[in-house]
Amino acid sequence: MALKDNELLSSTTVKPFPRMTPYRVHVKEFATAAGSPTYKKGTPVGVVTASGKWTDLDGNGVDGSEVISGFVYPDDIVADATDEVLGKVMIEGEVHYDDLEAMRVATDIDATSAELLAALRIGPRSLGLHVRGLTQVR
Repeated sequence: MALKDNELLSSTTVKPFPRMTPYRVHVKEFATAAGSPTYKKGTPVGVVTASGKWTDLDGNGVDGSEVISGFVYPDDIVADATDEVLGKVMIEGEVHYDDLEAMRVATDIDATSAELLAALRIGPRSLGLHVRGLTQVR
């Protein structure tokens, strides 16, 4: 049976940006952050080694924040300048590289394109986080 034109693709059959499929989501404690930034849904996050607290990806980091350990999901997280906050993080699942690159260009991710690619290739796969759309897998 052939599909009618309006059944092929509609806004109800397409996932909203960013394309994410969670398998496991846990509540994590986020470190304080100057300026109380908002980590948007899909923001890559890592764990600061010294404190064990989560923070957004820092492409130049050397404290654990340069390694992606999860992605903010399903809601944005507003960090606080004076106190830690709790937020939900997808620790297993799938994301799409194009969506992450679009977030980086919109300055939602503090990393260059090369730093984002490097971070996506080192950490997530071994944790059960799969990134679709990468041009090379090493």
